[in-house]
Amino acid sequence: MKRRWLLALGALLPVSLLCSCFAGFKPTETHAFNGSELINTSFGTPPSGVGESSSYSSTTSETVSSTTSEATVSKPEESVPSSSQNTGGQQSVPINTHVLPKSAEYAKLAMQLSTDAAGNYITTGREKKLIENSLFVGDSICRGYSAYDIVSAKNVYAAGNVGARNFFEIEIPYYGQRQNYVTVLKSQKPRRVFLSMGINDVNMTGKEEFCENYRKIINATLENSDAAVYVCAITPIDSDFSSNSRIDSFNLALKSFISANYPSRVRFIDCGYVLKNSDNRLAAGLDSGDGIHLMPEAYHVLLLKICETLGIN
Repeated sequence: MKRRWLLALGALLPVSLLCSCFAGFKPTETHAFNGSELINTSFGTPPSGVGESSSYSSTTSETVSSTTSEATVSKPEESVPSSSQNTGGQQSVPINTHVLPKSAEYAKLAMQLSTDAAGNYITTGREKKLIENSLFVGDSICRGYSAYDIVSAKNVYAAGNVGARNFFEIEIPYYGQRQNYVTVLKSQKPRRVFLSMGINDVNMTGKEEFCENYRKIINATLENSDAAVYVCAITPIDSDFSSNSRIDSFNLALKSFISANYPSRVRFIDCGYVLKNSDNRLAAGLDSGDGIHLMPEAYHVLLLKICETLGIN
């Protein structure tokens, strides 16, 4: 009898220890760049730039709710989450449960990156040639260029709640004060303008409306500057915010629209594809924690890909 009791106790002891271990288990906290500040402690708070110390806090109050309906859809597309979302706030964690390698092209570009003694990425001379006399215009993903101090604040006009649909409704913080786009164009006189937005549009408009909204931005750029205009594809994601097939369809529509309507001075460029893995998703390790916004390495690779596309050596 005593032997049976001892055997029973011996069987229960491992189970008891296992339960006690998991009793205190908590999911890892998600750190994400939410368009107005960096929460990821490994990179610290974003540099304020020239006279922009107040701009990060000011963008947090300007939230735009996102819906999932599309006005006109030519063929069935993957469904999008029905919950109200916008990339200006913290998103759900990435849903990719398996890690696929980055593309060979990404790896090749990443080998060209430079780091300082501490291992932090620094902007290369080639990137600086691109950035000089350029203006990067767009949403929170575009905002990351200056938030991570990769591109000077004077070369970035972007905010977390911006989409093609509401671009002219917002005066974006720039040099410590809110300024409209035309004013910035006329004062900076950029040689190149990179328009980079759309993630805040894919769940709220159809492709045709998206292109028509972009037309207004492109026309304003052409009318108020002598710059060459580069419309950048929406970058891929690894999140349930939307589907990459939907993002791809918006990019394809925008590419066709620009080709049909702007024979000169305007060019559609898709450099974001180098960030994808073989599953057509944003590759693991390239996002800031929310599956949408990017980490510094990804921004540097994007800049090098743009340099390659434009022939800047």
